[in-house]
Amino acid sequence: MIEFKHNIVPSSTGCDAIESVYDVRELIAEHDSDKIFGLWSEDIGSDGDAGEDYEDILQMFSSNSEGKVTFDNLKSQTEGDDVTITFSFNGVETQWDFEQSSDHISFEFLTYFLNIQKESSNGMFVALLNDDMPEFYFVPSEVYETLIKHEAIYIPLDYSC
Repeated sequence: MIEFKHNIVPSSTGCDAIESVYDVRELIAEHDSDKIFGLWSEDIGSDGDAGEDYEDILQMFSSNSEGKVTFDNLKSQTEGDDVTITFSFNGVETQWDFEQSSDHISFEFLTYFLNIQKESSNGMFVALLNDDMPEFYFVPSEVYETLIKHEAIYIPLDYSC
């Protein structure tokens, strides 16, 4: 039995109840659904404002981490299909440059976002599988490590600690 002291899933949940990312999503949804949030992945930059859309997305992630993940001095610039986002993360000035080639969320942006979390000891966002849109949930680092240990979540690309 895993001890979940963070009140994310019922305390009676055993390791055998978590066999996939779908199980993780269902357990969280049953017990703590108000903290699951979706990310509409279309209409990004459709008004020529992709940088502003990505600023909004980063602010949404920050808000849903209850301030444990913040992007200070957040600014963006969009020139044609090229987007630059600058901010301070854990006191380090950061710049992301990527291309916005359609109205869907940039794969490069998501990769940057998922990987920068490795620099935070406060917790991680996990991607939950849902049929309609990408959903995310912020978990403390300890919970993230437990989910990884029991192979209950999928780690995309080089998004690993």
